[in-house]
Amino acid sequence: MGTHDLFELCRLLHEAVSRQMDATIFFLGLYEPSTQTVEVVWQIENGAELDGGSFPLGSGPTSEVVRTGRGRVLSHWSTEAPRVQVQYATGTPGLPESGVIVPLRLSEQVIGLVVVESY
Repeated sequence: MGTHDLFELCRLLHEAVSRQMDATIFFLGLYEPSTQTVEVVWQIENGAELDGGSFPLGSGPTSEVVRTGRGRVLSHWSTEAPRVQVQYATGTPGLPESGVIVPLRLSEQVIGLVVVESY
């Protein structure tokens, strides 16, 4: 099955990832170099699709992946990385404890990322 719809592609990707690991939180963000921001174009938490948003690059692992172009796996976020600075669009208390952050590249340029997190 193929699709040309970005949101449907995100749903299919989330479904595939969820079969392999806990993808309680999942989002796809596009990076805008001119403003140094990531626009969250699609996200889901606990099965509910949430509105997008944007955030500026900071000092956390998500921003590090955008800057370096290298993916990151966090097993114990609370001890391996700085505390999450931007949390929005969720009513779930607490912060994720594990995560996989994968850059999306076009040639050598990072154009976005896929983030999978779990409490």
